[in-house]
Amino acid sequence: MCSARCDTDTLDLNGWWHAWYDEAAARPAQDAGAPDARPPLSCPAPTAGWDGMEDGMESQRVPGTWAESRPGYRGVVWYWRPVAVPEGWSGKRVYVRFEGVRQQAQVFINQTWVGQSLRSEAPFEVDLGGRVAAGEVFVLAVRVTFMGAPDGVPAGGIVGDVTLCAA
Repeated sequence: MCSARCDTDTLDLNGWWHAWYDEAAARPAQDAGAPDARPPLSCPAPTAGWDGMEDGMESQRVPGTWAESRPGYRGVVWYWRPVAVPEGWSGKRVYVRFEGVRQQAQVFINQTWVGQSLRSEAPFEVDLGGRVAAGEVFVLAVRVTFMGAPDGVPAGGIVGDVTLCAA
């Protein structure tokens, strides 16, 4: 469900996403700044490069965690999928809404950083203002970092609904 500013135009992005376990990635501290800091302290690309993620790619269900495919894994996983902006959204502001990511998320459109959240499982929106257009297909990628949790939560992932919104 999108916030009030998303109005009524929405596109459900739940389902199967590509995923790649970036075992060589640096892991930021959990208190690495404000949740909406721009730009982030670091904005790393996948350690294998954007095209290198095809090797070792898996499929992950969103919403969900990687508990079944990689139990006990702590680190970075890249999720990505193509998204087609509906033709009828011309002239509207486009946002992507995440209902929850465990623990940290950095969001990319066509390999360019557009936003982040460092608040585990808290809903957040990223304004795609001017980066996508009606009728266009873009690649939405999310770098998810999970360092473990004191309450024994077993795995990270995109744990809430994902919605593309227009207002």
